[in-house]
Amino acid sequence: MPKYVVISREHYGAKKLRPHVNFAYLAREALVPIVSAELQAVALSMPIGFVEQSGRYTLVALMSFIPGRNLFVGPDNQWLGKYIPAMIRGNPFRVLRQEGSDDFVLAIDEDSPLIVDANETGEAFYDEEGKPTASVKAMLTFLTGVERSRTATDLALAALAKARVICPWDIRIKMGDGEKPVTGLHRIDEVALNGLSDDQFSQLRKAAALPIAYAQLISIGQTTVLERLVILQENLQKAQKPTLPEQIVFDGDTLNKVR
Repeated sequence: MPKYVVISREHYGAKKLRPHVNFAYLAREALVPIVSAELQAVALSMPIGFVEQSGRYTLVALMSFIPGRNLFVGPDNQWLGKYIPAMIRGNPFRVLRQEGSDDFVLAIDEDSPLIVDANETGEAFYDEEGKPTASVKAMLTFLTGVERSRTATDLALAALAKARVICPWDIRIKMGDGEKPVTGLHRIDEVALNGLSDDQFSQLRKAAALPIAYAQLISIGQTTVLERLVILQENLQKAQKPTLPEQIVFDGDTLNKVR
């Protein structure tokens, strides 16, 4: 479990951060949370869906239909896709809201193997004057934007749920000579969306929920990307496929692992 601490000169003045080029830590993650600010890029690269937990929906990008397997991470731990979701690009950082303020501070997973001593190769957290480096400032700006978009995304998802246009996603994947159901994922019900009254549709527009709905519907076509990645992975690994359970289930616990 990541342990995030606020970055300070006291603790990170003599530390560096190695380049983020190894995606081994994601090899077993099939889902990653995303935000509305990156909808266009994600919808053109991978399928988008929803996961429900305690009555609330989370917007996710699908990196596989098989829990415990990430098709976008190759055997050499390289990223095989054309877009890397914001949450992954921000690793091992995150932002924390300052108490009593709308401002954010930059924090880092103190156990991350990307953190190295000053005598190793990497980029410093602080410059010679003791000020945060340009890359640290850029990361704070980037993740602050992501977090603000997450708040807007949550409000939009609540509006979609209230309008009852989110439904279970009936998915069956071919494995060997048969098929296996994938449960726990949700999608937009296009028929229900088109059947909304003018007032209901207007409410979704005001909540900035329509871009999410349409992006999800468009992204369904990206399931072919996952199919191609299965073939690519097989060619790269030349290994036997893992044994799967009778039913493939995505749940809140699966999602919590990548938060």
